Amino acid sequence: MTSTSTAFPARAAAGPRLADVLVERLARLGVEHCFGIIGGAAAHLADAVGRSTIRFTHMRHEAGAAFAAAEASLATGQPVVVLTTTGPGLLNALNGMIAARWDGAKVILLSAGTNATHRGRLPVQETSRYTMPQDALFAPGQWFDLAASVDDAAEMVDLLRRIELGLLRPQGFTAHISLPAQVQGQSFAILPSATSAVVRASFDVAQVGELAETLRESEVVLWVGSGARHSAEAVRRFVKRTHCKVMMTPRAKGIVSERSSQVLGVTGAGGHEAPARYISQMQRGRVLVLGSRLGEASSNFDPRLVPPQGFVHVDVDTQAFGAAYPQATTLGVEAEIGPFINALADAMSSATDGFPAGPTSSLSIAGGPDGDDEGPLTYRSLMQAIQEVVVDGSEAIVMTESGNAFGFGNHHLRFTEPGRYRTSAAWGSMGHMTTGVIGAALATGKRAVSIVGDGALLMNNEIHSAVTSGARATWVVINNGSFAIVDDGMRGLGLLPEGCTFDRVDFVRMAEAVGCPAVQVRSSAELRQALESSSSLSGPFLIDATVIDDEPSPAIAARLRALRGSG
Repeated sequence: MTSTSTAFPARAAAGPRLADVLVERLARLGVEHCFGIIGGAAAHLADAVGRSTIRFTHMRHEAGAAFAAAEASLATGQPVVVLTTTGPGLLNALNGMIAARWDGAKVILLSAGTNATHRGRLPVQETSRYTMPQDALFAPGQWFDLAASVDDAAEMVDLLRRIELGLLRPQGFTAHISLPAQVQGQSFAILPSATSAVVRASFDVAQVGELAETLRESEVVLWVGSGARHSAEAVRRFVKRTHCKVMMTPRAKGIVSERSSQVLGVTGAGGHEAPARYISQMQRGRVLVLGSRLGEASSNFDPRLVPPQGFVHVDVDTQAFGAAYPQATTLGVEAEIGPFINALADAMSSATDGFPAGPTSSLSIAGGPDGDDEGPLTYRSLMQAIQEVVVDGSEAIVMTESGNAFGFGNHHLRFTEPGRYRTSAAWGSMGHMTTGVIGAALATGKRAVSIVGDGALLMNNEIHSAVTSGARATWVVINNGSFAIVDDGMRGLGLLPEGCTFDRVDFVRMAEAVGCPAVQVRSSAELRQALESSSSLSGPFLIDATVIDDEPSPAIAARLRALRGSG
């Protein structure tokens, strides 16, 4: 097979192109992976990536490329590039790019634009002000932290500086740079030096002491979000020091061990009743929020989670304060979580054993699901097998797709370490984890296991990309012949679930047709054997799991309440 680096003929020496300088600079900023699809208008960029140290994975759809890039970034903490051509290539990638922004990934989208001399003349796949919304695609806003359409190579000097500063932020960063082919190929010898500035949110140490005194008078529950994942050690130190109770959003699972008796459970989609029950019984107390906007997927907007004395909310993004619960008293602290929570722990008096005791928790989540190993495969026994073989028995990353998979995963799986579990319930795009699993596997070199629904895998998959790239990705497909969570939701609302069920697909044959080994399982014992045998494989594997739909998703009841509330 011809390598990417030799796929294009050698160029005459004429100095570096803008494409070369840009790609080299991104590599120096830590980019090791690029996912995308080559198109004619992006030829210079693709050539530059192929000649660089960045590994290019040629995907089968731009949405899959963007989802893979998001998960590669979140699994490693490093920036990742998405490459697309003009028109449909760019638009196909937007779904994954918005998911990347919502989930806090660091992803840079490089797209091709239409040359200035062709704009307005109806060229193929025209990407210009005549065909595309300029503010949404080519300016910072709701979709991107940084976005620009470049008409002259000299503009890249400032854009590269802005990209570098954006990547230094403790939160995520998404950028979109559109480059017409003629600009990509322009000679460009300027390579900006590294920026030494580091963006950091600060806080007043004296105020931390005052806050410690205030909190010491209350019952306090810690509400941990995924924004605290890089500060897990500091969070665990605080929990040990204060003996406080803890609840976590689904994407924060494992930041504090879910085996700890101090953990009340998970909030939001597929969460547990114990957190709301505990807080609603508090006589006086506050909830200390770390790194979450508390959106619907994280909180279900459950009013029972509002404590008597309100929230203390710590985040680098001040827009998070009061966003989900505007009616509640909220003290916002703009700070990086790690340094702040360490300072707060130090400010706690050595004379105290922690915060005043709250109500007794009546739910322990430490045990996990209790499935039947011998009977037909159910959601509960499927999760039990994955818990024991994958979560407890390996270092694999576990991902759950939007739908029944993330509801049962959020509710039943237990993690003791951060960074092992990923779900994307906030943006909630089906197909995110069916394709994102490839990015996580390639970026980490580890086995990544994605629990997905049959509907999601039919909607968007990159099984062939996993085969050609050698990604150690495993799909566990919940095969029940339906969009089950949609079917349950429609029926729960008293509406007709038209077209939500379909004939079961033979995913073994589908996978094997593109060169991916696969097996069908019908019991927990067969699933365990398949998971164990696939753990040592050097490439992808698919498990077609025939599941008996024996119980509704733990996420469905709260979702139905929200839908009824919205009419």
